[in-house]
Amino acid sequence: MIALAFLTAVFFALWGFAYVRAPRLIGVVRSVAALVAHWLRGRTRLAPLFGRLETLRSYLPLVFALAAGTLVIVWTAHAFTDLAAALKEHNQVVQRLDTALHEWCEAGRTPVLSALFVTVTTVGGPVGMGALVAAVLGVLISRHRLRWAWYLAITSSGGVVLNQLLKFHYVRQRPDLAAAVLGAMGYSFPSGHAMNATIILGALSYLAARSIEHWKQKSAALAALATLALAIGMSRIYLGVHWASDVGGGFAAGLLWLTATTTGYELFRQYRLGQADMAQRRAKARQESRAVAPSDVESRS
Repeated sequence: MIALAFLTAVFFALWGFAYVRAPRLIGVVRSVAALVAHWLRGRTRLAPLFGRLETLRSYLPLVFALAAGTLVIVWTAHAFTDLAAALKEHNQVVQRLDTALHEWCEAGRTPVLSALFVTVTTVGGPVGMGALVAAVLGVLISRHRLRWAWYLAITSSGGVVLNQLLKFHYVRQRPDLAAAVLGAMGYSFPSGHAMNATIILGALSYLAARSIEHWKQKSAALAALATLALAIGMSRIYLGVHWASDVGGGFAAGLLWLTATTTGYELFRQYRLGQADMAQRRAKARQESRAVAPSDVESRS
């Protein structure tokens, strides 16, 4: 059960990193930001610039979300287009890797492992993922989290449409299904299971990060969802219905679409929060000016 041991190790590695390392990284970023702000305050020539930054401080999370989202989108788009170009040019390295993994999985199949991956691929299929999305949407609507519901619905449904468009664009044939454990329909690149699992489970990860309070449970949920997405992609290679490059392309395209929709939603959210924060700061400034005004009058009299 090497595959099961591998997935278990991946889960604990991701959980450990998220639980132990991520808070430290966030603390380092905050410390650096505080040091930069302190340094700017001590520079007289930079005082006007720092004043403008203080005025726009409410919108700095929006700028950060835009910058981070753009970087991930560019990186994933570059990875996907490079892989697609390699397949179009019949890159020998990619073809040898695809063939080697396909033959290795075919030779190492066992009844227990096949049953495990059939279950995993069923969970990651259209019925399984559709039922999961429908259940979460029902919970969100019942709790009046309509914006989260719209985010999940647009992200998941848009991913399905995008996957079909990419399949019909690249028109790549599947491996020989005569030796596959399951049947499959449609074109091969990118893998629909891998792409939709990345999108849907990634969107659920975002919602889990927003809704779970305690970091221990939050990091465990994120690690579990990421491990499940990886397992779904692995199941397609093991069952013989996809090449490894199909799954890699599905992960890349899924992360690209997930980042685009999540960044768009986060920009909308941060803009609204920035407006609310600016309004509060202006109201506080007006209250302080009104409180100071009587003392000024008395001092002049």
